[in-house]
Amino acid sequence: MPRLVKAACPHCGAGVTLDPTRDVVSCTFCGTSSFIQRPRRAPTEPIPVAPQGMPTIVMPEVRPASTSALVVVPIVLVLVLAGVGAAIAFSGKAGGGRYSVGGRPLPLDANGDGVEDIVLEVTTLGKTPQLHFAAFDPQSGKELWRTPSLGASGEANHATTARGRLVVTVRNAVFGFDGKSGTQAFATALPELPEALCKHPSGVAVLTKDKQLFPVDLGNGALGAPTAGARYAQEKGTRCVDLDPADASQGPGLIEVDEAPYRDRVKGMQVSDVFAIADTKQVLVLGTREPGTRVPMLAAFDGEKLLWVQELPVSEPLLAKEGEPTAFAVASGRVLAAYERSDRQELRIVCFDFHSGRRAWEAALPERDFFTSFGITDRYVVVRGFSKAWTFALADGKDLAVISGL
Repeated sequence: MPRLVKAACPHCGAGVTLDPTRDVVSCTFCGTSSFIQRPRRAPTEPIPVAPQGMPTIVMPEVRPASTSALVVVPIVLVLVLAGVGAAIAFSGKAGGGRYSVGGRPLPLDANGDGVEDIVLEVTTLGKTPQLHFAAFDPQSGKELWRTPSLGASGEANHATTARGRLVVTVRNAVFGFDGKSGTQAFATALPELPEALCKHPSGVAVLTKDKQLFPVDLGNGALGAPTAGARYAQEKGTRCVDLDPADASQGPGLIEVDEAPYRDRVKGMQVSDVFAIADTKQVLVLGTREPGTRVPMLAAFDGEKLLWVQELPVSEPLLAKEGEPTAFAVASGRVLAAYERSDRQELRIVCFDFHSGRRAWEAALPERDFFTSFGITDRYVVVRGFSKAWTFALADGKDLAVISGL
């Protein structure tokens, strides 16, 4: 039976297993197929050539087991000792190595300069992927700090930022991290599993699955006395203003309301969803052009007053993928929305002034990727794709940086 060999995917860095009898291996993490270049059995043997465009993994020569055991043991000991030292010194500092980004981009001043930066989930790549959160400078894409590990990849439930803190729920606990350093400020056990992180006068409250709303003291993590909480309008209790909605395409701080009262109030638009903006009388309406081609549209109300109605595409609207906007968010007096071009399979971002409906800018995502969510700071817009993120200037849509550890 051929001996299998461990290697790293050239695209994402995740571990792959090479079979010496096969020519191609596919990464189970990112799906990339790579050509396996095996060692030549003789110096005169021709080197196999990979198919055009396919990355190559060079398979190392496999030594006999008796020899490799002598070499591997001291190397493993060195790596373990180095890993322990790195873990102790790592907390709250910028990290290294290969990683993919995830989660919702969160605004936070991470270096004390008075300008909001961005925080993202970071999953280190390797045999045992670990979950962290990291702060990045949106202007340059540079990592500013990284939290200690929160366990295995995918274990975080919800995350938000408030009052200079990063707040994360993992399983049945809520963690707080200092916004200037990424060091852990508190860790508090929850009596039930969390369902949402909600806006609250204290800064953040945790809504648990038994519909109890626990305010969190962002200084020490202490939980306040619970009150009845509600996720939806038909439930009893204080309605949760979700700071990290389960639907990544929906921005934080929006409350879905009944669309029926708005169905006949926007001429030329078929209304599909309506969201109230927390602590205001303002409402954002999503829909499509009616009659005719279902071009994505937005409308805004302030109380009973219709402020504006806009189609998302600035030109060639019939080439937009039919349906309501792909994603939307409201912050800093702006409305961000995304739509797709069906002819180019291109994702486009549109920015409107909320009060006037003036189109501030429209830009295309620099690379073809899967859209996941928006993040809006006081100066920047962050768009997260499948494993990386792009930053734009909020004022004019200028493409600034890419955040990627691949």
